[in-house]
Amino acid sequence: LYVEVRIAEHDKFEREGQNLYGEAYISYTQALLGSEVEVDTLDGKETLSIPAGTESGTQIQVAKAGLPSLRTAARGNIYYTVKIEIPKK
Repeated sequence: LYVEVRIAEHDKFEREGQNLYGEAYISYTQALLGSEVEVDTLDGKETLSIPAGTESGTQIQVAKAGLPSLRTAARGNIYYTVKIEIPKK
């Protein structure tokens, strides 16, 4: 008996061990003034707090929202990379 397991890519996250990596797109004013945005997690929506003065490329962590461990009760984290959308006009 041969068992072949393939893991498909997710459209919003990249996996590294138990941790997941995604992108959060915010506006220029949200980055400048700070705000809260809703992001997707494996368990549904979560509010992500963006501090004032956040730069593009900053990583913000959502603790214990990543993949569960098979051997323990621990879960990984989700790290969102902030991407600032600059207006064209």
